[in-house]
Amino acid sequence: SEINTAVDTLKLGYTLDAMLAGFIYGLCFYRTKVTYVKCLYSRIIVNLFINVVLGSIWWAIIYDLSFDGFKTYLIFISLPKNLVYLIPQSIIQFIILKLVARPCGAYGLIDNRISENISII
Repeated sequence: SEINTAVDTLKLGYTLDAMLAGFIYGLCFYRTKVTYVKCLYSRIIVNLFINVVLGSIWWAIIYDLSFDGFKTYLIFISLPKNLVYLIPQSIIQFIILKLVARPCGAYGLIDNRISENISII
């Protein structure tokens, strides 16, 4: 009962997070040249807003944290972790986008102009 409510909240919260992240990536990369800087900007938005703020809210709800507990989790656990992962995640995101763009273009999954429109700067 109480555990099931917490699990349902967790599922709903992280489903919302995933939908928002996909929406943000869509806004950042739709009909534009994909660069490392845009990958970094998209990761900053996702890491700091979705992962840190919303993720901390879901943890506070699930574990029934006080406001002080919420702030402590946000400042000392969630924020440092997401700042440390920011650069590696943006590099990996750019590399993966660059690697999958040409094969997707060759199979007609995306327009060939998109696969040629990914550069470092």
